[in-house]
Amino acid sequence: MRQGPLAGRYPAIVLMVMLALIPYLALSAALSPLTPIIARQLHMSLQTMSLSSGMANAAYAVGTVLAVQFAQHLPQRRMMILYAVLLVLGSLLAAAAQDPAMYIAGHVLQGSARACC
Repeated sequence: MRQGPLAGRYPAIVLMVMLALIPYLALSAALSPLTPIIARQLHMSLQTMSLSSGMANAAYAVGTVLAVQFAQHLPQRRMMILYAVLLVLGSLLAAAAQDPAMYIAGHVLQGSARACC
C-alpha cells in the first residue's frame, strides 16, 4: 500500500487537524455573544436559537461522515469546490436572513459544509 506524504509525521498531522478545527471553534465562539442580538432581530426565542445551533452541530457531524465517504469515491477537488460553495451559500443565507426559517436553513447548511472545508 502506498504511503501518504504525512505518513509517520505526527506533528504535521496534529498541525493539520488543528488548522482544520480552529476556524469552526472560532466561529462557534464568536456566535455566542451575538445570539441575543440575532434572536431579537429575527423575533426568535433563545430556545429556537439553541435548537438551530444544535441542528448545525448535528449537520457538522453528518457532513464529516459524508465527506469521508465522498472522498473515497469521488474526485476530491470537485468535492472541495462544492463544499466551499455550500459554505458560502449557507453563510449568505444566514447573514441575509429575514425570518427564523431562513436563518436556521443557512446555519444548518453552514454546519454541514464546515466539516468539509
